[in-house]
Amino acid sequence: MRGYTLLDFRTSPKKMCASLLLGKRKRCGQCTGCLSLDCGTCNFCKDMVKFGGQGKKKQCCKQRKCVIVSAQPTESNPTTDHITPQLPRQNPYTIADFLTQSNRKVHSILGDGSCLFRSISYQLFHTQIHHFKVRSNLVC
Repeated sequence: MRGYTLLDFRTSPKKMCASLLLGKRKRCGQCTGCLSLDCGTCNFCKDMVKFGGQGKKKQCCKQRKCVIVSAQPTESNPTTDHITPQLPRQNPYTIADFLTQSNRKVHSILGDGSCLFRSISYQLFHTQIHHFKVRSNLVC
């Protein structure tokens, strides 16, 4: 188990999970995004020192985004060597398609900040009104 510092809790959980699973990400160097030049007009280029910016964002040009981002295993996470880069899917398969094929349907849940507990309440009791009981049992 990895030890956490105060800096880790300031980063978003999504970024932490991605960095733990994928390790350091590296460009492929072969796609059209990697081979194109900096445009000099996008927000990221305007921030670059070579275009007169302060260099705080530290992002590549919007035109230079890699289409295929390969994952490199790091010393802290050597289990990522089996991850292969994936291209964006041409035919997106939505959750609604999956639900209709498996004879299920989407139920609307009130989005008031307790939607997680409302959805658990709906799954357990077939109603959302017990969300407070679910919350009190799960959260200290």
